[in-house]
Amino acid sequence: ISVVMALQPRSVLDIGVGFGKYGVLLREYLEVWGKTSGYGKFSVRLDGIEVFPEYVTPLHKFIYSHLYTGDARKVVARLKERDDLALFIDVLEHFTLREGEDFLRMLLTKADGVLVSTPKYPGDQHAAFGNIHETHRSRWTAEMLSRFGATLVLPDRESLIVYIGTPAAVGGLRRALTRERLRRFALPILPLLRRIIRRR
Repeated sequence: ISVVMALQPRSVLDIGVGFGKYGVLLREYLEVWGKTSGYGKFSVRLDGIEVFPEYVTPLHKFIYSHLYTGDARKVVARLKERDDLALFIDVLEHFTLREGEDFLRMLLTKADGVLVSTPKYPGDQHAAFGNIHETHRSRWTAEMLSRFGATLVLPDRESLIVYIGTPAAVGGLRRALTRERLRRFALPILPLLRRIIRRR
């Protein structure tokens, strides 16, 4: 969410929506957070792709501007509109290495940037909930993802979280996240600093 807030995309493609939690979070933080009017009036185009139709609920139909069902590779190949950002959260490990590489290359022709999150050490997982696509098929490293463009790796204990984009976009994102970290660090000590300054 910090990355998305820093990027402020006007169009997002969420690949492998699952429960739709990232769709809900993006609607909240991009459309509602910090605003006092226009609740429920969406201006960001937020499209989603889900390979397993049984996961789709009325929530998805409310949250997403367009919800496509089917193999993401086929769906993305047909998309006409370009997106500011593609979310590829906890999906990459379900592709083989070759499939994942081919799909990432194609995705980067359809989106200005891709935010990837994948487990650092995916467990042994097979079909779940009757969904064969839940099977884990690959493990990825930051070095592997760096082959697809400029990258920014975000610290996380469990997941490899990487933004892939242009060098300018990665540089801008790095600066924005650094400013936000400094702001969060400074907020608790500001009252103390004010008291020190007043005493002088």
